[in-house]
Amino acid sequence: MTDEDVYGDPFDRVDDGLALVDFDREQDEDAELHRIADQVKPRFLLVERSLAALFPDGQRVKAALDIPYETVMEAIEASDSQSQTEQLEAVFKLIHDDTALRVLKSQSFVAFQMFAAKFFDLWGKLAGYAMGESRSSANSS
Repeated sequence: MTDEDVYGDPFDRVDDGLALVDFDREQDEDAELHRIADQVKPRFLLVERSLAALFPDGQRVKAALDIPYETVMEAIEASDSQSQTEQLEAVFKLIHDDTALRVLKSQSFVAFQMFAAKFFDLWGKLAGYAMGESRSSANSS
């Protein structure tokens, strides 16, 4: 006697919305991933020396781009192996921005990661511009 004889087909017991899906059809995986990314990505804007984001669920976050050096170093030194999202979380904890952190943590992992990547990308560009780097050389990196 098999498990299926005892318990039945597991796909018959769960209404997961897959009953009508045609798994034999061709799918353009890249196009599907782009469609999903468009649905979860936040919209960004630079406002008052900060990165502002509007998430698909309507929540907003604003993160200062001119955080004190000491705060940044504390966040980075907390763990050398941190990802960008963990580093950003540590920065928000150190500057006591619990509201922004709570909003970010309520978003999808992909949306949080997109925000972190945008934040650190802008941070690097800002530092380059402040050191006299031209815009064209900062954009090529």
